[in-house]
Amino acid sequence: MLTDAQTRFLKVSYIGYVAAHRAAFDRGVLAIFLVAQGLTSGQVGMLQTIMFLTAMATEFPTGLIGDHFGRRVSVALGLVCRAIYCAGMTVATSFGHFVALFVVVGIGRSFVSGSDHALLYDALKAGKENADFLKVEARARSVGGISLSLAMAGGGILADLSWNMLFLVYLATTFVSMAIWAAVSLSAAGKAGEDLVRDDKKDAPKPTKQLLDFALRTRKGRAFSLAVLGMALMGAIVAPFYFFAQAAMADYGLDFKIIGVLYGGIEFIASLAVLASAPIERRYTFPTIGAVFCALIAVAFFAASFGTLPWLLVGFFLVVFTSPVFDIVALHYLHRKLPSSIRASALSAGSLVLTLMIAAGYWGYGISVDLLGNAGTFAAAGAVSLLVVVIIASLSKGGATLRPYIQGALDKK
Repeated sequence: MLTDAQTRFLKVSYIGYVAAHRAAFDRGVLAIFLVAQGLTSGQVGMLQTIMFLTAMATEFPTGLIGDHFGRRVSVALGLVCRAIYCAGMTVATSFGHFVALFVVVGIGRSFVSGSDHALLYDALKAGKENADFLKVEARARSVGGISLSLAMAGGGILADLSWNMLFLVYLATTFVSMAIWAAVSLSAAGKAGEDLVRDDKKDAPKPTKQLLDFALRTRKGRAFSLAVLGMALMGAIVAPFYFFAQAAMADYGLDFKIIGVLYGGIEFIASLAVLASAPIERRYTFPTIGAVFCALIAVAFFAASFGTLPWLLVGFFLVVFTSPVFDIVALHYLHRKLPSSIRASALSAGSLVLTLMIAAGYWGYGISVDLLGNAGTFAAAGAVSLLVVVIIASLSKGGATLRPYIQGALDKK
């Protein structure tokens, strides 16, 4: 069991790790950099697709690696991949070079996905302080959001000086992430975190079989699956909206600089909004919180569909402020449903579903905007939000509302 001092150090070092990890200096200028290197817009889009597909293809295998070899190793490998990407971007000169680097960073993202907060949850659980997970994760995301905002602003300044300088600073930040992650790993050692996972796995079946049995045959597994479905559907409409709202604002006559400042400011304020997640969860259950927040997001989409700039801004603000709280409370709900021995692989499987749905969401948004325009697309997104309300609300009865349909589908197989 962790001592009070070890637990405090774990929490502080984890927040520091997230702050360093989220400091993506290239986030706001990457497309500009790639075009400046002679790539076409089509090639830039292809690189993003390659990274996306690589992350999807490796999401579940890297989760299994995290469960088998340990979350510490998995995250460390992900940070090494990011370091390779940062260093490589200073010397890449051809489209082939960039393809290789985007494959590496896609693999790195999947190594980190699910493993970092899985280690935190297991370590806190070992110290009988898993109730603090939501509070620590909320603070980490808040600090990480502020760090991202500052890094995006700093990236624009560094880009004016030198592209190589930008990626070298990003590389230095990645090394800082590695150092802090080492501190997180050490503070979670002993009888905490991954040692508990190894103890659980002495007589346990292989993670893949255990994960399938959990998802299909247990009550907690069915609740986990429904929650993942709700999160994935919400991600499929919120992530593309965040992207396509830029074009919609420009169509209404907003200047690009104003849009940039608007996004940066909202990102900063939203990073503070997630701090409300812990007090909210102490008073209400996840099905209640999820249903209410998804209903608010539905209202936001319908407001954005009214076809005027003020209503679009109202809808945009509401989506940006409410969706992070929903995400972090949902993540805590997923952790509480999972046994330690399959935590990383289950979260990676959930992340894979989320990634697939977001990919489909971008594609669907693009087609819908062409056919229905922005207003019609936002209204359709509001309808999907209402579907998520039904899915999340059904969890208040253990998923009883949708369970007969799930069980019927399983019985047919």
